[in-house]
Amino acid sequence: MRLIGPSGVDTSGVLVLDTGAGFLGLDLPVASRLGITQNVDPPQGVELAETRLSRLELGPMQVDQVGPVLVLDASIIRRAAGRSVLGLAGVDLFRGRALWLDYDRERLTVVPAPQRPDTSLSEPGESAEADARIVAHSRELFGARLSARARAIRFRLAGDSKMLVRARFSNADGTAMSRWLDFVFDTGATKSVLFEPAFSESVVAARDWRSLRGLIAPTLIGTSDARLVLAPAVELEASDGREAVRRTDVDCAAIETPIGATISNAVERPVGGLLGYSFLKGGCLGLDFTNGVVWIDPARRAHPPRPYEYSQVGIQLERSGDRLLVLGVAEGSPAAEAGIRVGDELTSLSGRAVRSADVTRIAAALEGAPGTRVRLVFERDGAPKQYLLTRRRLL
Repeated sequence: MRLIGPSGVDTSGVLVLDTGAGFLGLDLPVASRLGITQNVDPPQGVELAETRLSRLELGPMQVDQVGPVLVLDASIIRRAAGRSVLGLAGVDLFRGRALWLDYDRERLTVVPAPQRPDTSLSEPGESAEADARIVAHSRELFGARLSARARAIRFRLAGDSKMLVRARFSNADGTAMSRWLDFVFDTGATKSVLFEPAFSESVVAARDWRSLRGLIAPTLIGTSDARLVLAPAVELEASDGREAVRRTDVDCAAIETPIGATISNAVERPVGGLLGYSFLKGGCLGLDFTNGVVWIDPARRAHPPRPYEYSQVGIQLERSGDRLLVLGVAEGSPAAEAGIRVGDELTSLSGRAVRSADVTRIAAALEGAPGTRVRLVFERDGAPKQYLLTRRRLL
């Protein structure tokens, strides 16, 4: 995106498309350089810029007088993503538009979506007739982009433009089905997130799901200890007259964080968590903000899935400048048993230097079939040490 401040100062760069955010959120140095905030102290969580942004451009899309604009510390996003990020592009930027998001091809298309005079939005599920009419209008917007297998999910915008959908959880065979829970539909979340302890109180079976401890969940208000769990089955309430949209073996980060209560207060209803990339991956999404419809279209598989995502040595990495540091070490993993610690710097993987490498590519290179080995070199206090670790399925 290109961002232009009130005095004409501009900058261009990458933003995270984040439907979990209501508004545009910018890193403090970026907001200061553009002249929309006078704050110099690091923001405590998320703060409000004093001035509107004059213009935002994304390809042919142009939005003038953008506000409110949030100011935040984007360093945590940069560390997790391993690349420079200016901030977050939230829902409010795309009002009157629809987005076609193709994960496999890494392509985003902006589609004009004006309000139709014969459309009056009702609450999702309030009327089957209204749902059918709204879904039909939405399908017209995306046209040939939608396959016959695409499924429609209606959402409601609540609080500061949070996208709420209804989800429920069960065992793989459909037993121990939970009640419907409100979740934030969040393209900015790497994993789906479960807000504890409230989630386990609502879905008692979750206490017995396969899990992995020792990892970290970065958030905009700091990091939280995370328990990675494998939800056997997750369903979304469909709005097209068909059965619920179902995914199996969805990896979720179960965390205790004040964010859960903050979101629930903002939308004035209990929220069970965030529905993130671990549920959404594999295929295309149609995000129709005018009609309040999300389309989930199955994968065309331009990229192969990751069969060994959780068969590795058990380290979680983040980038700090040109260094790759260990952020978390999974309990009981080969890395933990070898004595690797949080803060150790990874310098070499299978004989190749990794200081300038992309975090996601290094994470993928750590994966492999159970029983295979990987040679790693870590530095601690300036002293290198080599490890030959055997990959193991951890979740």
